Amino acid sequence: MGMKIALLTILLLTAHAFGATSAGRQADLDFVANQLPTLHPDYFGQLDPAQYRQAVANIQSNIGTLTDAEFYVQLAALVAMAGDPHTYLHLTDSAAAAAGFQQFPFHVHSFDDGWFISGTATNYARALGAQLVAIGGMPIDQVVAQLGTVIPHANQQWVRSMSETYVLGQQILQGLHVAPAASTTTFTFRTSAGEMFDLDMTTNSSGNWVYMPDSSTGPYPNYTQNTNQNYWFTYEAANRLLYFKYNACQNMTGNPFASFANQMLSTVDANPIDTFVFDLRGNGGGDSSIWNPLVIGLTTRFPTLAANPRFRIYGVIDKATFSSGSLDAMLIKQPVPPLANVDTSHLVKIIGQPTGGATSGWGTLRRSRFRVRGWGGNTRRNTLMDRTGSRRGRASIRMSLSPCGPLISSRATIR
Repeated sequence: MGMKIALLTILLLTAHAFGATSAGRQADLDFVANQLPTLHPDYFGQLDPAQYRQAVANIQSNIGTLTDAEFYVQLAALVAMAGDPHTYLHLTDSAAAAAGFQQFPFHVHSFDDGWFISGTATNYARALGAQLVAIGGMPIDQVVAQLGTVIPHANQQWVRSMSETYVLGQQILQGLHVAPAASTTTFTFRTSAGEMFDLDMTTNSSGNWVYMPDSSTGPYPNYTQNTNQNYWFTYEAANRLLYFKYNACQNMTGNPFASFANQMLSTVDANPIDTFVFDLRGNGGGDSSIWNPLVIGLTTRFPTLAANPRFRIYGVIDKATFSSGSLDAMLIKQPVPPLANVDTSHLVKIIGQPTGGATSGWGTLRRSRFRVRGWGGNTRRNTLMDRTGSRRGRASIRMSLSPCGPLISSRATIR
């Protein structure tokens, strides 16, 4: 519970990565090839060292002829070979943008029935609500498979989650040879009526953005609201339902979780509750211990809550539930101490999608930094055991009920 999950994360911090000198490239490759495996406690736990050395040699042999996009994407793929989603070269944040990695101006979400555009700059408004079918003539499933080579992952759910951002990266797509080294890239879409069309897109945007669903047509569902807050809750008296949205395992300035927990527990004490929803969709982790005040408070109240024959707890997860978010989802299913000898499995259900986070990982961080390029990182040191005692887990946390259509279908969210 008290373990922080935030480990070797290599961030692209320099604004001078593109146009890097040969000496700079060599220093970066040497760091990843030689120092990174020594900083990580189990870098070759799932990786053949000979395969890794061969991948390093392949980059080395072409280091002077690769484009900047090719070099840094291949470097990211080298880091990804260890298969540890906490150890990665970040190609999509603001620092990466400053270094020359640009993104196309739209938002895409993956559902069981495809990849759909949920927001876009007005100059590409025709794509809003359409299904993304191909990029540069390559079918989207093949594109995602290529992205999976630079996204360290324990399961395919995390690839799909991270690909929602990586698929927007012009230089990422160019480095993978999905898109040409040009200012425009051709995206192919399909409308709900089945019409196919292409858009030659640049990373430039004009006008305001448009989104689906449109707030003017009705209220947003709870899980899409207050996305700028790490945590929030609401009580629906008509449904006797307490809804708790947990977006990130991090304290909020001005509203520490301990104070927030007291507010929620006061609501629990003052109102009848038939349904308690813990919504961890999109929770990418942080410090799993910060919600301890809520867990402790609910544990003492659980016998009273469980005395209500209609009382149920639902934990909601998705492909973006990761790291400490996944740990907290597992905790929801654990026996409650006051009722340790009582079967409470009928009271607690997990619904949604399998998580992108695995059932185990590593804890405790140590920072490291590239000496030439200025990239920084954290090195994980201690093993974090999962609930079964296994040291390294690859599987997702899965639902205890069948997936709910509105959680995973584009028709329920986009169309």
